[in-house]
Amino acid sequence: VIIWELDFNRIKSLETTLFYSMRKLESLSLSNNLLSNISPEQFHQNMALKSLSLANNKLEELDFEVFRGLRLLEEVDIQGNELISVEDVTGSSDMTIIEKIETESATSVQKFLNMLQTFLGID
Repeated sequence: VIIWELDFNRIKSLETTLFYSMRKLESLSLSNNLLSNISPEQFHQNMALKSLSLANNKLEELDFEVFRGLRLLEEVDIQGNELISVEDVTGSSDMTIIEKIETESATSVQKFLNMLQTFLGID
């Protein structure tokens, strides 16, 4: 599987190891579900992931560890969530610059980008 779209399935939770065997997964969409939490280790085995959509769920927090090791990641869509906290993780980064981040407001976008740049060690 290279592209997997799991949109509109009323998914409430994900087992942490659910995607571990999908090492060639390039695009994953979990939009329009009921996810309230994403494990920091959720995508650690998905090194080929280029696009990730978590849009229109019930996420309130997002840990940057979710993105660790995703060197090819180019697009992250987190719009339509209830994000009140983005957990900044300090330390060295294994990730290249994420080119596109979508959220609902310009303030949210800027805050997320600033935190992500700090996480990546980019000035």
